[in-house]
Amino acid sequence: ADDVALGNLDVEVPVRRSDGDVASLSGTFNNMIQQLKSQRNELMSAKDQIDERRRFSEAVLGGVSAGVIGVDPDGLISIINRPAEQLMAAAGQTVTGQKLNVIAPEIGAVFERARGTARSVYIEQAAIHRKGLDRTLNVKITMEEGSSRAHHSYVVTLDDITDLMTAQRTSAWADIARRI
Repeated sequence: ADDVALGNLDVEVPVRRSDGDVASLSGTFNNMIQQLKSQRNELMSAKDQIDERRRFSEAVLGGVSAGVIGVDPDGLISIINRPAEQLMAAAGQTVTGQKLNVIAPEIGAVFERARGTARSVYIEQAAIHRKGLDRTLNVKITMEEGSSRAHHSYVVTLDDITDLMTAQRTSAWADIARRI
């Protein structure tokens, strides 16, 4: 029992049929140790799979140019990639665990409107002002599928469309000038 308490699940108590009730207790103890060992191995395997998925998710998030933010049901940031940190001028800060509407009120407002709808995908544009620059972002809020409405997480995707908007305005003014 002391070895098992220290984490050694390779212990086996000898079972002698001539010991009567002690033999039955020894057999039950051995079965319990085998179950514990099996459950520990299953947990370790599940942990390894979760770690592998986490590393894959982080690699994917690190490789995309769009800003991606994971938000829990309470509006707290659970994960954020570098482009999102840069868009919100939060690079170098620890934003994980903080409220989205505190870190980026403009994006937080879109998030709150998205939560108030019954749609699983909500898209809206938001204007932000960071580091002396005005930026226009396409904000897409996607709700996690398969859980109750009150307890699901969200993925917030941010695309900087400032240059696109500027090009469209320039093109429109050029067209007006041509017509004049």
